[in-house]
Amino acid sequence: MKKFSEERITAYPAFIEKVNAKGNFKSHCEEMAICLPALDNLRNGKAITNNTAQKIAEHYKTTYKKAFKIEITRSPLSGAYVNKVNTCLSAIFTALIKADVITKNPCKNSERPENSSKTGSYLDNRQIPLFLETLNHVDINSGVKMCILC
Repeated sequence: MKKFSEERITAYPAFIEKVNAKGNFKSHCEEMAICLPALDNLRNGKAITNNTAQKIAEHYKTTYKKAFKIEITRSPLSGAYVNKVNTCLSAIFTALIKADVITKNPCKNSERPENSSKTGSYLDNRQIPLFLETLNHVDINSGVKMCILC
């Protein structure tokens, strides 16, 4: 499933100062059963996992909400994904029209976004003869070879 939003859990600056003041990070990590890089991420203001944040808040005897903030970032849907969903819905609505459930396909009048997909990579003139020669030496039936060549 495609992700359209992402949670980032980071510590408030006051809590980072509290953690830095305690020092002896390695022993604290062992007590909390977390890895040292996770605590380093917290100390550097980087994102950590929810599970790690809960362990750290509990260890430093504070509430989760006082120590950490959750930032949710949302990414827009790509044009290719919207077009894929539109095509799918259009097929469903067309079937409903044929079954006399609805009279009009709402997808027909919708504006589709431009598809900003990357252009494919192709063999250049030097690579084509090498590919064809290699294909002759591969042990596959002629039907598969015709599919590859077409």
